[in-house]
Amino acid sequence: MENISTQTKSQLAKLLATENITVQHNPSAKTASFDLKNRILTLPVLQFMSGHIYDMLVIHEVGHALDTPLDAWIDSIEQISKKVSPKNPGRVKAAVKDFLNVAEDVRIDKRQKRRYPGSRTDYIKGYRQLIENNFFGTAGRDINSFSFIDKANLYYKGGIALGIKFSSEERDFLNQLGETETFDEVVKLTEEIFLWSKDKLVKSKEEEQKLNQEDESEDSESDDYESYSDSFDESEDDEDEESSDGSDSEYSDSDDDSDGSESGEASDDDEDLEESPSSSDEKSKSDDGGEDDVPEAITEKIWNEKSKELFVDDDSEYVYVKLPKPNLEKIVDDYKKVLDEQNFIYNTHWVKDPTANTIIQQFEQFKKAENSTISYMVKEFEMKKAADAYSRTSTARTGIIDMNKLHSYKFSDDIFLKMTKVADGKNHGFVIFIDWSSSMLNTLNGTIKQLYSIVMFCRRAQIPFEVYSFKTATGSDFREQFSTNDNELFFNRGFRLRNILSSKMSIVQTNESLRNLWLMSRHCSFKSDQLSSTPLNQAIVAGIDIVNNYQKKNKFQVINTIFLTDGESDPCNIVNISSYSFGKKRKYIIQDSVMKKDYNLAHFHSKCLTNTLLQIFKARTNSNLIGFYLTDSSIKSIIQQIPSLSSTEAVKLKTSWKDNNFLVMPSPAYDSYYYINAKMLNFKNEELSVNSKMTKRQVEKAFISFSDKKKINRVLLNRFINEICD
Repeated sequence: MENISTQTKSQLAKLLATENITVQHNPSAKTASFDLKNRILTLPVLQFMSGHIYDMLVIHEVGHALDTPLDAWIDSIEQISKKVSPKNPGRVKAAVKDFLNVAEDVRIDKRQKRRYPGSRTDYIKGYRQLIENNFFGTAGRDINSFSFIDKANLYYKGGIALGIKFSSEERDFLNQLGETETFDEVVKLTEEIFLWSKDKLVKSKEEEQKLNQEDESEDSESDDYESYSDSFDESEDDEDEESSDGSDSEYSDSDDDSDGSESGEASDDDEDLEESPSSSDEKSKSDDGGEDDVPEAITEKIWNEKSKELFVDDDSEYVYVKLPKPNLEKIVDDYKKVLDEQNFIYNTHWVKDPTANTIIQQFEQFKKAENSTISYMVKEFEMKKAADAYSRTSTARTGIIDMNKLHSYKFSDDIFLKMTKVADGKNHGFVIFIDWSSSMLNTLNGTIKQLYSIVMFCRRAQIPFEVYSFKTATGSDFREQFSTNDNELFFNRGFRLRNILSSKMSIVQTNESLRNLWLMSRHCSFKSDQLSSTPLNQAIVAGIDIVNNYQKKNKFQVINTIFLTDGESDPCNIVNISSYSFGKKRKYIIQDSVMKKDYNLAHFHSKCLTNTLLQIFKARTNSNLIGFYLTDSSIKSIIQQIPSLSSTEAVKLKTSWKDNNFLVMPSPAYDSYYYINAKMLNFKNEELSVNSKMTKRQVEKAFISFSDKKKINRVLLNRFINEICD
């Protein structure tokens, strides 16, 4: 026996189904079942059970999901019940249902074994273990004494090894059960078997009743004989007494005996008269199709009861939660709208402001100084790509003789023409989501500097990109942004995704957007882009459609998604639940209906939910998922957050933090997750320091050190490039 993983078994059910179904576990369920109308397969939560049994149950219920028609199932039970008991169909409905279920199970299991040949072992071993553990009520009983429907049920579940015997008439029905292919055939055969079983039950009871009557008759005759013998002996004695005494006692004795006899017969007749109506009623009840005449599938009834022992029955409640559908038209502001709004504010408030002009001058100086660094990193990127292409270049013989080498055939086998194949590099697309929360205020200027480097690098390297800021927005109606169906995550605050930068922008538009962002980072207010809170979870859910649409439109070979934030998401602990039980512990399970996968939530809080949503994001978009977490925490406090960290590993992390200003951290969702030292984002463009007294080697070393330092300062861009080249 082993503990069965509900997550694994959910996947089994989904893999088995050839059409869309939803799989859910329910601790209060006592057997696997399928809601044919809503396409929901409900599995009980099993405690300790053989994996073969669970697999067999899942495969069996998936068979019903695929092949058993709901409406026809309900109608057929009514139909058969009316035919077999016209006066009182409701009385036989439960029995008819069991008969139909046995017959339909035979068809379903046959089709599932045919559909999934690997399931045969699960069926054989699963049913064998259930029978051995008396889940069909066979322990200590002669199976061959069971009714036909029960023997057939056991035969098709346990096989010939059970040694079940069938009469020629039963064998015919048994073969017909095994040959059914359609549900209509099952219904027709069930009706025949039920009527045949009912008729056989009536005949059996009549024979039993006849035998009982014969036994009673024999007992009665025996009693009469004994009574007659006793009377004869007494009469003999009396005659002897009479002849010896000569008295006239015969009359009086005869009279007494006669009186007694008449009295006794009268008493017996009275008893027969009293019992007669009751017997008549029973016969009448039987003739009308009484309860005694209803055949039952006992093994099916016992299984329905005993199967409850297999499953967990606790006080928990599983709440299945789905992602809401985002309405991107109500969520996303495209780059044209964003730029128009920003330029309006700039032209209205900041173009003539002296402070703003000073900030813009600083921005222009930064751009000028940064250009050389961007050029250097683009060139290095091209070299890395070339080196990567060279490493993936292969030379192969074509099978055609090179006439220029033919003369060397005596001392060289290499006389064939060669063909060089270069593996093309993959084209990348990037989507970047940036946290636009108030906590980003102190690091926003450094973030915009890093973003400028990434954007200008992408433009020069011709890498497509989209950059969105995510922020709460009080003016947005959250009810219009996501669907609000039952059992969906419910985001009760409006938010916006602002397309602040795009590779589709012209160079003029790009410079205007970067200028506006620079002003914001230096505390110049732009109303539509004011910092707020961190709706990261909403951004992840909406981002799924954004990234998929971007990928579909551009047909990227690799789509990369970056989430840059400095904190956890706003809380989201609300789920639309139509009905739930009070007083029960709830276990939340995010159910991805698109990828057919479930995600257990250990806790329904922001961080746990965010990791789960990121896993769904990655699965749905097939994206290379990168996380940048900006932190001003000390390396000591960061290390304390990592469990089971050895002293050697801690030293390595400290060194990396000191030398590179970032750490590569483990993550349950991100492909690459970086802790970035937020204090180092505000880099300064230092000049290369050399003088005439330095040797050639010293100048070379100084230049290399200067270049490396510039790359380290641009930590986001540096990791960005590595993600493309890796």
